[in-house]
Amino acid sequence: MTEKKNETVTVHSEPLRAWLLRNTADSPAPYSQYAQRPEAFQYSWKMLQNVFHIPDPKSFPKANYAAEEIELLDQFVQTCRDLASMTVLSFAGGISFSTGASGQGQVERNLPPADTLRGALVTLRQLEKPGEGGSFLKVWRCVGRRLNEVDAIAAKRHNRYRLIQNKLSNGYLIKMADVLACTKQGFDTELAMSLHHSGKPIDVINEAMYTGHVHWNRKRVAAGAMAQAKDDVSAGVFEMDVYDSLIQLSHWKFVYAQFLEQQLDLVA
Repeated sequence: MTEKKNETVTVHSEPLRAWLLRNTADSPAPYSQYAQRPEAFQYSWKMLQNVFHIPDPKSFPKANYAAEEIELLDQFVQTCRDLASMTVLSFAGGISFSTGASGQGQVERNLPPADTLRGALVTLRQLEKPGEGGSFLKVWRCVGRRLNEVDAIAAKRHNRYRLIQNKLSNGYLIKMADVLACTKQGFDTELAMSLHHSGKPIDVINEAMYTGHVHWNRKRVAAGAMAQAKDDVSAGVFEMDVYDSLIQLSHWKFVYAQFLEQQLDLVA
């Protein structure tokens, strides 16, 4: 009679998008020159390149801006440079999930200090919230209006920046990249779709801001209860969503800021 011994099976896997990223040549990621770890920007940059047809900033004519408009565009650029230099955007840690023998999920966290997340959220808010003085929406409208004065076709092409902004506000870049990787390899995209939930990054950012990171409201009690359960999977998922949302929305702003530098003749 053969005695069975306990064995450990280790399974190594990688995201579906890994194939896509391996087949994308390295190129300087927008604003990586301001990062604490420039190489950390490659991951998001490669996904953005693959998923979206990003307009070439050099293909646009230079528009004419009033002094206060130049100040507006420059404010956006300077805020992006500040955001790119922050610890969260270069942090090498993350959140991992595992299932033990009992089948109970566990969460392991290797996250940057809480104050660095708060600082990045506040800075992103200046670029993201429409009512802010130097928000993406205000800058995009200003540029579109001025471009239309010199080249109506270029102004229409500039609309693509807003389209991509909307897509990244309402869906996750990693999901888009996984679906694209499946499509390019001829695989069924149903698996890629099932691996990700359908939450909206902009909603996650707002919830994070209004549950204590920036503001307090009645949702804070529920968020506090979730935070108490440090090994709770749902809490870990929300934390992961916060970081994914922050990172993709930040990197998209860097892409647009690079376009603004062309308009302002700030590119060396």
